Amino acid sequence: MPNPTPVSAQRIAKLLASGRRWVVLAMLLALHAALISPQGDVFQRVWLLVHFGLFLVWQPFFATERELDVFSVVMLLAITAVTLYFVSGWMIVTWLLLLLGILGGRVFTIQAARRSRFYLVAFAYVLAMLLLWAVPIFLLGEHELPANVVTFARRVLPFVLLTLVVLPFPSEDDSGQVFDFFYAVLVFQLCMVLALGSVVSMRFTDDDYVESVLVTVMGLGVALFVRCQASGLVGFVQIQTSVTWPRSSDWKSSPRCPVRPTRPLVLVPARA
Repeated sequence: MPNPTPVSAQRIAKLLASGRRWVVLAMLLALHAALISPQGDVFQRVWLLVHFGLFLVWQPFFATERELDVFSVVMLLAITAVTLYFVSGWMIVTWLLLLLGILGGRVFTIQAARRSRFYLVAFAYVLAMLLLWAVPIFLLGEHELPANVVTFARRVLPFVLLTLVVLPFPSEDDSGQVFDFFYAVLVFQLCMVLALGSVVSMRFTDDDYVESVLVTVMGLGVALFVRCQASGLVGFVQIQTSVTWPRSSDWKSSPRCPVRPTRPLVLVPARA
C-alpha cells in the first residue's frame, strides 16, 4: 500500500505555492499583530511564531516543496524556541531590518521595471512600521508618541496591506525565486542608516522623534539625490553583479548553472 504522506506533502506545497499572495498578506498581518502586542507578552510570542512560520513558507531562498531532514527540523525548532523565549526589542528591530533587506532583494532588481509593485507595497509597510513604531517603542521606550502617529501606525497602516489583495501578484515565471543579494545588502544598510540616524538626530530636535525621522529621511534623500547627480550611486548599483537565486529543485533539472551573473566577474591576479 503506497504511503500517502509524500503525496499529501506535495499537494500542500503546491497549494501554498499557488497561494503565495495570501501567504505574504497573512505573514505581514501576523507581524503587525506581534508589533502592537505588549512587549514580552505571550500574545506577541504567539504572533511572532505564526509570522516566522509563514515566512518560512514564503522565503525566496529554497523551494517550498523541498523536504527537510530530521536534523534541520530539530535545529530550526530549537532556534525558533530560543529566539521566542529571549525575544527583546532590539531583536525585533533587527528582524525588521533583515526583512526589509530580503524584500529589497525582490523589489529593487534590474527586472523590477517588468514586474508588479506587489512587494513594493509590502516593503513600504514594513519600513513605516520600523520607523514609526518599532524604533521608538522597542528601542527608545518612548511611549509619548503623538496620538495621530500611534493611531496611524496601529489602525491605518494595516489597511495599506489590503491593497495587496487587488495588486497583480508577480508570476512564478517572472519573479519566482529571483533574489538579488547585493541589492538586499544595500537596502539593509540604507534602512539601518534611517533607523539609527533618526535616533541620533533627536539630539538636534529636542528629543522629538517624529521630527528627527523627517530630518533623517529628507537628509538621506538629499544626499542620495546629490550622489545620483554625480553618477556615484547609480554607477555603483549598475556595476553590481545581479544574481538570480535558483530554486533548489532547479539544480538538477537545469543543464546550465542556475546562478547567472549579468556581467562577467574578472579576477585579476595581483602583481608580485
